[in-house]
Amino acid sequence: MGRVLLIDDDAVSRSAYARALRRAGHEVTCASTVSRGVDELGRADYDVVVTELSLGDRTAVEVLEWIHALPRRMSVVVLTAHGSIETAVDVMRRGAANYVLKPLSDDRLVAEVGRALPRPDSPAGRDVVPHAHSSVRLAHAVVRLAAEQEDARTVVTWARRIGVSPSVLRTWCRLAGVSARRALTFTRLVRAVYQSQDLPWRPEERLDITDRRTMQRLLAEGALGNRPPTVNLGQWLQTQALVTDPAAIAAIRAALSDRAPRQHVTAGS
Repeated sequence: MGRVLLIDDDAVSRSAYARALRRAGHEVTCASTVSRGVDELGRADYDVVVTELSLGDRTAVEVLEWIHALPRRMSVVVLTAHGSIETAVDVMRRGAANYVLKPLSDDRLVAEVGRALPRPDSPAGRDVVPHAHSSVRLAHAVVRLAAEQEDARTVVTWARRIGVSPSVLRTWCRLAGVSARRALTFTRLVRAVYQSQDLPWRPEERLDITDRRTMQRLLAEGALGNRPPTVNLGQWLQTQALVTDPAAIAAIRAALSDRAPRQHVTAGS
């Protein structure tokens, strides 16, 4: 059977759906928020994602934006208790495999997941995109460092902090189309900007750099050389050019939005 990621913020529904899918032979991983779903996608590959339409102040529309940057064999089934024709058309247009109204029986849920599974002989089943896997895994590595108290000056330190080997981290970077050095610079700046939200922009307090020229060069690489008084993470992610892969940027924005200590990270906010 398939590997299923179930994203639902209702513990009762989540438990019931997981039981039904496991009884049918699926391997099920559960997540209660968008950010936890992103974490799980950074750790493993899935065949189908089953997600609630409304997840607190987030929606499946946002989930679809980054899930469908993953391998094309992955399908998304959206569940909701409050559907409308307009919403159904919207989520299907954005790439959902199906849009299912609740309540639904265990048999109906199992059938929907079964229909969404990729067929081994289909183009979607064969066409796995390693680049997309690594983009999301790279995003996961970036997000993991963002909440750390200390800066990471080397790829080796970065890898150790997130619990992977340096060679694995370098492979993620390479397959995502960015050098490890460039990805490290990007990650250090994500951490600095993330931890400075709603505060004066003082990179010297966030980055472990004592040499003035080194600091200026790193900030210039990240389009922060003009030393703005404050920096908004959502806007900066859109304008910086260190990492431009849409899958990675979407996953970083989705993960940090739930975790941002002072404000939500939204596109252009």
